[in-house]
Amino acid sequence: MDKMKILSLFFLLFLHINAEIVKICIWKNYSYLNDTIIALYNTYNKNPGNQIQFIIPDSDFNAIERVTSTNCDISMVDPIWTISHSSNMVPLTIDSEIEERINSENGIYKDLLEDVTIYDEKKKKEVFGLPFLLDFSVLYYNTNKTTTAPTTYDDLINISKDLKVDSTFGRTAKYACHFNDWRGYYYNYVEAISNFSNNDNFTLYGKEAGEAMKTFFKLFSDEIFNEKEWNSDADLLKEGFMRGEIVYMKNWASYENLIKDSGIGYSISRNLKSGNKPDESRSIARGVFLTILKRENSKPIELLTSVIKDLTSKEFLKSLTNEIVFKSVPPYLDIFNDALKTEYCTRVNCDLYSSIINNIVVKPIARFTRNDGVTNTHFSAIFSDSYDNCAKETYKSRKGFNDDTLDKLSNYFENKYINWTDMTAIIIGGVSVIGIIVTLVVFIITIKNRGALVIRRSSPLFLYFMLIGILIAFGSVFTYIGEPNEIICAIRPTVIVLAFGFSFLALFVKTFRIKVIFDKSDIKVQDKNVEI
Repeated sequence: MDKMKILSLFFLLFLHINAEIVKICIWKNYSYLNDTIIALYNTYNKNPGNQIQFIIPDSDFNAIERVTSTNCDISMVDPIWTISHSSNMVPLTIDSEIEERINSENGIYKDLLEDVTIYDEKKKKEVFGLPFLLDFSVLYYNTNKTTTAPTTYDDLINISKDLKVDSTFGRTAKYACHFNDWRGYYYNYVEAISNFSNNDNFTLYGKEAGEAMKTFFKLFSDEIFNEKEWNSDADLLKEGFMRGEIVYMKNWASYENLIKDSGIGYSISRNLKSGNKPDESRSIARGVFLTILKRENSKPIELLTSVIKDLTSKEFLKSLTNEIVFKSVPPYLDIFNDALKTEYCTRVNCDLYSSIINNIVVKPIARFTRNDGVTNTHFSAIFSDSYDNCAKETYKSRKGFNDDTLDKLSNYFENKYINWTDMTAIIIGGVSVIGIIVTLVVFIITIKNRGALVIRRSSPLFLYFMLIGILIAFGSVFTYIGEPNEIICAIRPTVIVLAFGFSFLALFVKTFRIKVIFDKSDIKVQDKNVEI
């Protein structure tokens, strides 16, 4: 028995000496979980003897730098990083275990994966990471400055008229959110559009986009936004809020883990929405993913994939939720819903978070990487270009908030189409209606008098086809008025072809018949022989 104990100790020592240490970069606002994750991982680890070690970047910016460095084997990433840093990441193989997660989860797991899915030139799908946690944006407010939480942008504007802010450090803002680069700007932009739309299938263009832009400019020109805080990253924004220099701050829910211990009086509310939106405001859902990084002399991909699958499994995250230190939301919504009945809600603002999760905007990055539908260019390229060349310079100058600026931005953010209430639409539509009425009258006269000599000589059959073509041509005008959609875009070329086909082919066949007659050909040229 003693020999067995000695052999067991030697075996454990051997495993320890030969253990692979997998280095994981984890964001600072989740670093409080490090010890708990390591302890749980030893229970769920499918590769005995292997260990995990955490590296904590100082800020979000440094976390991005870690993705392009060789410090980590695995990194916690924001899904939007995959757009610019996928070349530094290793795509995962979607095996049967991951497929089972996708198919068995009734929540948003599949949608979250779309945010880290990139299609290469051959349309091959590559997935960079698995969701570890769920994050979403909320509105923080300093209860030492105000006890009122606005629900709409109009509320914020009205409340801000009487708000007083300190200027100790010269960095004051009544409302702040990070637009320091096109990535942060994009998150705020999509969220604002979703809150100006009553349609879940809102696009990145159109009326809602224009209204969101106008509201941003209104907040900025009224100095409710502060330029320095506007251009802060999430960490700097949080620090300004903790110093009491920001009254209202829109930031990620995960930052509450850092704010709780700051001593500042604060509360959390839902994000702002349009005053015309009857429903609750929407928040962007951001998956916090674990992905494999490319490294020289990297550890086996199979090992790193196994570590990620272990840490993101439903079993592991359910155990993590039961830990007293855990204050986040898992990406499996059934785990979250089950935890609502436990003491988990003493650590997490369950009532607020539950209501937000029922109104989240999923797949924001998947929207971003689609073609724009107009120029067949990825929206990411259009958006980053517009941010650098128009929005960024305009914000910094704090000048020129006029129609010219909005028009310049609308070239990027709004489809140009004629509204039904525009004078152009009224005139063109009116002319088309008159044309349709006149054509119908002529059609009726032609049918009633089809036996008349002048009509018989003109061939009634050809006249019918020509009149049908003219009717379709006048009607096609209405497909070019109003906001286009997939159905309208499919109808437009069809009606043009039909209008031209009916009119021109009738003329062509009639001309051909006249040629045959004058050539004294034996070809039969009665109407029944040339029907289209």
